[in-house]
Amino acid sequence: MTKFKHDVLIRLVRLIDAVLITVPFAICWFGYYAECIDNPFYSKGNFLVVGLYFILYIIFGRLYDGFAMSTYRVSEIAYGQFLAAGISDVILYIVIMLLTKHLPNVIPGLEALGGQLVLAIIWALAAQLWYFRTFPPQTTAIIYDQRRGMTKLIDEYGMNKKYDVQFTAQVEECLEDLSVLKSVETVFLSGIHSHDRNIILKYCISNGINVLVIPRIGDVIMSGAHSIHMFHLPMLRVSRYMVQPEYLFVKRTLDILISLVSLVLLSPILLITSLAIKLDDGGPVFYRQVRLTKDGKEFKILKFRSMRVDAENDGVARLSTGENDDRITKVGHVIRRFRIDELPQLLNILSGDLSICGPRPERPEIAAQYCEEMPEFSLRLQAKAGLTGYAQVYGKYNTTPYDKLQMDLMYIAHPSILEDLKIMLATVKVLFMAESTEGIEVGQTVAMADSLSDWNEKESQAVVYGEMEKEKGEKKVKYSVVIPLYNKEIHIADTLESVLAQTFQDFEVLVVDDGSTDDSLSRAESISSPKIQIFRQKNQGVSVARNVGIENAKGEYIAFLDADDMWHPEYLETIDRLVQKYPQSDIFVTAYEVLMGNGKKNISAQLDPEEGCIDSYWATLNHKYDFVWTSATTIRREALINAGMFKPGEMIGQDLDMWARVARKNPKVAYSSRLCVTYNRNAKENARSRVRIAWAGAFIQDLEEEMKKKTHTNEELSTIQQKYDLKMTVYIFTSIMAGEKKRAGQALKSWKGMKCRRNRILRTGLRVAYCMPTRLNQALYKARLKLF
Repeated sequence: MTKFKHDVLIRLVRLIDAVLITVPFAICWFGYYAECIDNPFYSKGNFLVVGLYFILYIIFGRLYDGFAMSTYRVSEIAYGQFLAAGISDVILYIVIMLLTKHLPNVIPGLEALGGQLVLAIIWALAAQLWYFRTFPPQTTAIIYDQRRGMTKLIDEYGMNKKYDVQFTAQVEECLEDLSVLKSVETVFLSGIHSHDRNIILKYCISNGINVLVIPRIGDVIMSGAHSIHMFHLPMLRVSRYMVQPEYLFVKRTLDILISLVSLVLLSPILLITSLAIKLDDGGPVFYRQVRLTKDGKEFKILKFRSMRVDAENDGVARLSTGENDDRITKVGHVIRRFRIDELPQLLNILSGDLSICGPRPERPEIAAQYCEEMPEFSLRLQAKAGLTGYAQVYGKYNTTPYDKLQMDLMYIAHPSILEDLKIMLATVKVLFMAESTEGIEVGQTVAMADSLSDWNEKESQAVVYGEMEKEKGEKKVKYSVVIPLYNKEIHIADTLESVLAQTFQDFEVLVVDDGSTDDSLSRAESISSPKIQIFRQKNQGVSVARNVGIENAKGEYIAFLDADDMWHPEYLETIDRLVQKYPQSDIFVTAYEVLMGNGKKNISAQLDPEEGCIDSYWATLNHKYDFVWTSATTIRREALINAGMFKPGEMIGQDLDMWARVARKNPKVAYSSRLCVTYNRNAKENARSRVRIAWAGAFIQDLEEEMKKKTHTNEELSTIQQKYDLKMTVYIFTSIMAGEKKRAGQALKSWKGMKCRRNRILRTGLRVAYCMPTRLNQALYKARLKLF
């Protein structure tokens, strides 16, 4: 379906909604109010009144996102439409009052509003059902640099019905081959530097691909640039917040008028609240606090007191943790819920310290903490602070400072009276939304996430969207166990039971089902434990599955486990001992046993002493079984993120590639020779059984790059060469047995590294196999697992 047809259908469905909501008002008007006015209208006048309501509803419906059937939940759409209809009803009631010259009966209007609510709910349900049946999810790619976790946000907000995420990739991977984007309809660009973003953006526009950009601070500032022409060239002029005098005059006039009228109209609420606070604990009614406004000027903000008098006796400035904050009084819970505690700020507006719309006024102590981590935070002080604002309406109380700054800069970049009016009206919507008053995590003093190092726009560090769990107060754990699941119905239950039986219990389990076609998922779901979380995705490969687990993990360390392997009860206890004993390492491993499937088992390398820390990962590559092997390996989460996560698309060897990239930044490996894991090598549906040709391309490339480095010792270079020779031998041998002799011949020619005696023997043997008949080679294929 073309975009034009899509847009036309959407507009028709929205038009139907506007007509439906107008019908109850029209019935109310023609059936009652039209007869109440002193000089009844002719038919055209009556239709003019109904038309006025129709237009008002469309305006407010757009403002409150009442027509966003593909973006919001049904409850949010119905709520937005209810507000739009209610405000339109109130405006028309005032018009009717002027026409009748008295207060008309409000009951018919309330009945109409009730009917409009029912119709809004019916339309929201029907429209959303129609939309997702008519328009399939858009194939989507997520390209990230400083921010990851968009896939999780799409799922959490129910947007997976609209965006079908096919793959996620780091920006470097995308730039290497932009053609991977041709297979998708929509691309999310998350926290990408302008140079890289522009390359991808131009490619997407050229190929008709929709782009959604999560901006950086520089992008937001540039959005307010004024286009000019100079020297016969197009230019963009960017400057500090410099608004027209007319705008400031109108804005100040509105501040005075609205604050005066509001104080008069709200005086009963102000009086009742004052009495309730005084009667509750006998303390002062108002609370004065120093805040910052334009250019860092300090003023004392006035609020109704919602906390105990001794809430900050320790002298530490801290934000509220929300409903669970024991400092909030009984009355405080109510007035904070409906923002009544903010009403005395109308006096600050009247005196000129505040404006109705503007950046939220922060406390100097908290602002200083933000600026220490993110100097750009002071940019929001270009404009006078406000009672409400862009960040207050579209963010939350605990919105991170980085995102709060971006929202405030969006407001500062586009000053206009119309925008101020939109924010004032939009404020009504958030007044009754609990999420807008969520607190920060218990124990935090500011809404500053631990990993929010992107504030300084440092390229080497990542901002993680996973801070949502912290905002919700979820408990942190030390270890996150990530289990990718694909067709392991025989083993998965035993695997999960082995994890739950650990002697060390500070962990969570994240099972990521990669589109299993057997009964694996239901077997996993049958294991009941609050520690287990199950995620589902279409089959995208084990790398993507592991990345999903890492992105959703709350632990400081990621313990990997394949769904057909098992831990011994003391595995995590052993790993935790290594973590405490060798904090200089990012990689922690134990010994493991290998079940061969024929009644035999082998043991991985067990070094002496029993526990230690090897200085170089590269020196461990000479063992028969990988010393750092997936189900016996735990890695610091930060190290995985800094190394770029697992590379999607690799059929085998993706774990070895991951360890190599982690080791490039920190090569130390802490180990225990204690046997703690069982590797079920002969399990059905493992990587070895799913591929015909054992091409570990990413890891082989890692080894080739390491062989070129002069920083390795001779011992390390020798082990790297041996591992490379082994991987190339396996690749060429499996290619020959699969009948892909052309591929095998090319690999023999491209073989890199030293031509030692052992190397020559291997190549000679492979050339002999290359010349043998294919059927004879295939007869030898069954011996592959034992030989290699």
